[in-house]
Amino acid sequence: AISLGDLQMRTGNREQAFFWYQAAEQAAEGMEYAQACRRLGEWYLTAGEYLKGLQKLTNAKNYIEEYDSVKTKDYCELLAEIGDCYFAMGEKEKAVGMYLPSIRLFRELQLPRGKQYQRRLERTGRLLADSGRHKDAAECFSELALATRMMEGETENFARLLLKTAASHIAQGNQKEAVTLLDRALLLGTAKGRETEAYGKLCDRIGRMYAANGSLERAEDCLSIAYEMTRNGKKCLTRDGLAALLSVLRKLGQEERYFAVKQGKKLE
Repeated sequence: AISLGDLQMRTGNREQAFFWYQAAEQAAEGMEYAQACRRLGEWYLTAGEYLKGLQKLTNAKNYIEEYDSVKTKDYCELLAEIGDCYFAMGEKEKAVGMYLPSIRLFRELQLPRGKQYQRRLERTGRLLADSGRHKDAAECFSELALATRMMEGETENFARLLLKTAASHIAQGNQKEAVTLLDRALLLGTAKGRETEAYGKLCDRIGRMYAANGSLERAEDCLSIAYEMTRNGKKCLTRDGLAALLSVLRKLGQEERYFAVKQGKKLE
């Protein structure tokens, strides 16, 4: 019945798949019961019926914890799926409570970390950062950045993850670690040329991050580039970037440059 349900899902016949998964749950014993509960939970999850999905997946989790080993790939994935249910229901703390044990077990078992694992890893990093758990968030983003580099190379996606990791280090006050990551991301941004609008916008973003990190000279350099490009019509410097540039120039005692920016004049 479970196999028939799987085949029906693969052919897009969801109603028949649900019929067979229900039949399996009613007839199953032992670990096949947990397997059938998980299939039903996944079915409800993909149907958007998150509470029903949570109930079935939790039944499978409880059965495995009582009668089988939890040091398995299936248990890792089950925890992550329960996390998906909580996330979809808006219960972010409970979602993290499932995602983190799943991630740690994946690391412990050294399991293959595919795209789905990476999506959940980034989601967990965002949730942790939002709740102020920046150390754990930095670990998630750093792991994801390394995996992305191995799979894709030093792409824009890799640079984006460097910035997320840097933001978590800035929040912790890890100035040295943050500077290393920001320098690397800025260098990667030069690949398409230093005169492009994309590079100017990157300078605005990284400049603001340098400023938040207390790296004032680097912040001045980046934000000045974005400022001059904006003066030339490329719209790179944001309102926050302008405020950060003025603040940095004032802290550095750069009075002439400060008043030049205030008046929208060229920086020399």
